[in-house]
Amino acid sequence: MIFDSLPWKKELHKLSERLHKVSLHSKMSETKAVSCEKAIFISAYIIRKLFEASKLSYELKSISCQITKYSNVKYVDLLNWHNINQTFDLNHPIPSTLNIKRLCNYLIHSFVFVFSYDENDSLCGFYFTSDREKNKELYFMQIKDFIKMAQIVANDEKMQARYKRDTNGDFKEVDHNIFEEPAIIL
Repeated sequence: MIFDSLPWKKELHKLSERLHKVSLHSKMSETKAVSCEKAIFISAYIIRKLFEASKLSYELKSISCQITKYSNVKYVDLLNWHNINQTFDLNHPIPSTLNIKRLCNYLIHSFVFVFSYDENDSLCGFYFTSDREKNKELYFMQIKDFIKMAQIVANDEKMQARYKRDTNGDFKEVDHNIFEEPAIIL
């Protein structure tokens, strides 16, 4: 359990700044690629831990991120996971959104994770799917959208919380809004 969220949010901010700097340069080295991969995975872990510890505002629970989906066309396994152009239909993108918590879980449990580069060899995004979703869909997220999401979480300030004891005797956080608000899309 996280007691003080500030050090975690500071680390998340540092990681998003590192991703931003790398995305501005072309010709990413293997060392920088590994550093970016780690920054994305650690950011996803931090965000999930902050959610689990109830250290984020209610509003963040409804955030969804812009992504693109691709349908699976061939069984994905340990030998072909990196050949996304053969295992997924990249010619038919499907614009979609993904809830922030689900996005983080898919990244933490990713089976496929492949960077995408623009015509200048600059990092523009990444393809991913989880171990459970690998034979259903592949997702693509622009790096600028991931950075924006991480910065929103890093700058979030939870001002209040309400808890209620459930039937097992555990305290559960209760949403302070009695009306369901529409999802926020980044």
